Amino acid sequence: MKLDIDRELYEVLSRRAADNGYTSAEEYSKEILETVVQELESQTKQRPDTNVSDDESVTNRLEDLGYLE
Repeated sequence: MKLDIDRELYEVLSRRAADNGYTSAEEYSKEILETVVQELESQTKQRPDTNVSDDESVTNRLEDLGYLE
């Protein structure tokens, strides 16, 4: 899969990747996505009657982590 992101976000991811010992922004981004999806899956299992869509949950989590504004 290939994601298109703006330059500013890529620079933030690159900086954070380097600061956290990752070899690339791509490696760091993959780790972030895996973590967020695991959290969402866990939440869905705990609250299967939730009204918030998965896409909205991902967006909210990425905003909480500071990756989206």
